[in-house]
Amino acid sequence: MKAGSIVVCIDDTNWQVPVRVYNRLPEKNKQYVVRRLVPNMSIPGGPDGVALEGIYGDWKKFKDYQGRKVFEEISFLMRRFIEIFLPESEENEMEECEITEQIISI
Repeated sequence: MKAGSIVVCIDDTNWQVPVRVYNRLPEKNKQYVVRRLVPNMSIPGGPDGVALEGIYGDWKKFKDYQGRKVFEEISFLMRRFIEIFLPESEENEMEECEITEQIISI
């Protein structure tokens, strides 16, 4: 998953942060475009968060797992979404690879 990916929300239950920190919430079975991935600030190597086009979280000061103060947008857990389409640039790269494979195999 990366910026530009099209994702579908698969879990819109049990929000851990107050709903008021977002302008709206994702809805199950609806498609969204990933605006950017938000680095995990609390668990080293933990999953990144997802910021979506059209849905914005408040920006807050956090202390990351190394004790540094950071200013970051509150995002959604990546596990709430599945990727259904890659960004266009990756699709083109995959098509080029397939074409190359076909030419070589002839």
